Amino acid sequence: MINLAIQGALSIKIGKNPIQGLKLLKVPKKKRRTYMAWEFQMIYNAASSHFKPVLLCAYLTGMRRSEIAQLRWEFVDFEGGTIYIAETKNDEPRTIPIDDLLLKTLLGMKKNSVSDFVFTTPEGKPYTSKTSWKRAWSTALRKSGIAKGRFHDFRHTFVSDLIVNEKEDYATVMELSGHKDVRMLKLYSHTHEEAKKAAIEKLGNRLELHNIDTYLDTMPNQSPIRSIE
Repeated sequence: MINLAIQGALSIKIGKNPIQGLKLLKVPKKKRRTYMAWEFQMIYNAASSHFKPVLLCAYLTGMRRSEIAQLRWEFVDFEGGTIYIAETKNDEPRTIPIDDLLLKTLLGMKKNSVSDFVFTTPEGKPYTSKTSWKRAWSTALRKSGIAKGRFHDFRHTFVSDLIVNEKEDYATVMELSGHKDVRMLKLYSHTHEEAKKAAIEKLGNRLELHNIDTYLDTMPNQSPIRSIE
């Protein structure tokens, strides 16, 4: 708004930016939520039959909510086994391979579909309405017994699992997820504390020094500080 005022695009005009040089407050980074495999299974089992394929797609492709809701059959290549995402957040289309389980699910849906959209509500309407989407997700989460979680956390889970569990390189993950900045992937992958702990333990195991005396074991039973006379 200040830039517009400087340019004279508003009813008032100012000569310079009054907050130029002001340092912005740093917003603490929140720990990103990821789902364990059993958590996804519980949410999936509790979801309605029409919403189950949506969850499966999110878990196996890492697609954003808007990308899933707007997906049309014309962008699903059954022969090549890929999903083409034309409209993305960063305006760069991408192609995602389809897992066999998801491919079979989509093939079954296609036989009975009368809509241009892949995923639809029980009434046959696309999930482009936030209200219908929120209702389906909230119901599945509540019935599953999972305390809390967001649908977008499936995207976090997708990226984290590829990097931490499957050891995929950042370039491949960026192609699949559509991220342009590698720093974003590092934010996704820092959540696995057990993986970090296991990595540190590997370093200690390589030394094989568990049977030797430590410095504390061999210290003389006296204070290391000399008295000053």
